[in-house]
Amino acid sequence: MEKKSDEIWKKIVFEKIKDQVNHLYVSNLGRIKSNSKQSAGNILSGSLKEGYPSLSLRFMAPRTPKNEKIIQKWKEEIDAKKVQLDDLVAQKEKYKKGSRNFISITNEIKSAKKILNDTKIEHPKKVRVLDKERTTYYGGLVHSFVAQKFLKKPSKKHLYIIHVDYNKSNNNASNLKWVTKDEWGAHQAKNPTVKKARSQFRGNYKGMKLTEKDVIKIKKLLQDGKRAVDLARKYDVSEMAIYRIKSGENWGHIKI
Repeated sequence: MEKKSDEIWKKIVFEKIKDQVNHLYVSNLGRIKSNSKQSAGNILSGSLKEGYPSLSLRFMAPRTPKNEKIIQKWKEEIDAKKVQLDDLVAQKEKYKKGSRNFISITNEIKSAKKILNDTKIEHPKKVRVLDKERTTYYGGLVHSFVAQKFLKKPSKKHLYIIHVDYNKSNNNASNLKWVTKDEWGAHQAKNPTVKKARSQFRGNYKGMKLTEKDVIKIKKLLQDGKRAVDLARKYDVSEMAIYRIKSGENWGHIKI
């Protein structure tokens, strides 16, 4: 990992996740790293969600003593089957090739090998099922992690985070700002990408699935807290289309 002199790291605490083993750290420069064995402190790349860098996270709590005993028992079963197979192989050496006993024990070895291999295949599957109980999934936007750790909210009304330069990938704390809903709307209205999309979109309704009445209903439902995925299903459009309506990128001239 490249070290930067002006970079400050802070641990991200997930209150809903109990007994967290691996931890995430966010920097004022908009980078995320983990202390897990897999990442070894490297920067996490994540993916994009509506153009915003995001992370899909999986947290594992420690196994309970009960589950540890169950897994240990499964391991002992495999070890016992290995010993049984070794004993059969050793016994086979005592018999003359082609004899009745030789043929019989050869079949036993074949059966024992199959049972052992099947057990080895099933064991990891059973462990994964058991580990689901201690697994928690969490998704988050990088700029949200940065703002929560490095920027103070001016008031309870400041619930939105903006990128000052409109660059969704620039998650440096100096480029982020907590704003109110009205401030977010005013900032979004000046977004060059949104302005360009609006000018291209305005009046161009040919072939569009949604009507102005549909869009008005959708905007009202979004204000009431309806999920984009549910509205997309209801109006037979993509979830992206709903998000673009929500942000004002599409149908921004319709006000509610």
